[in-house]
Amino acid sequence: MTAEFNEMGLNFVYPENWEVAQEEDSEFPRSVSVHSPTGAFWSVSVDRRDSQAMADEMLDAMRREYETDFEFETMERTLAGRQLRGYELHFTYVDLVVTACILATSAGGLAHVLLFQAESRDFDQLSPVFDAMSLSLLQERGAEAS
Repeated sequence: MTAEFNEMGLNFVYPENWEVAQEEDSEFPRSVSVHSPTGAFWSVSVDRRDSQAMADEMLDAMRREYETDFEFETMERTLAGRQLRGYELHFTYVDLVVTACILATSAGGLAHVLLFQAESRDFDQLSPVFDAMSLSLLQERGAEAS
């Protein structure tokens, strides 16, 4: 089953057994994340800045945090008719191998940066869940941008 998040000008669906965490700020930047029971998460950050600059800053922060065994490559995806650009990351945290994606786009005059991550062994299984959350957000934002 799914639940719906509809606050802070953001609307998306997520698995009902995942937990939402959001900043209690009406100003920009805004962010909300949704966490699975196994530690995987999906998040969106929204700001009035350049989306690619936000993605680059997020990559730099991740690189500083996980500098040992940190690898990344650029990636592009199309979701809800939108081109998203960003990075696929692979790093080690404690004794876990982690895969993460940072994807950036703009809609309605706002930058949207998605970050989702999971243990590498779970990432492929969770990828359709991450895509569904992203798609539901971007379809809603796309309607506003039109």
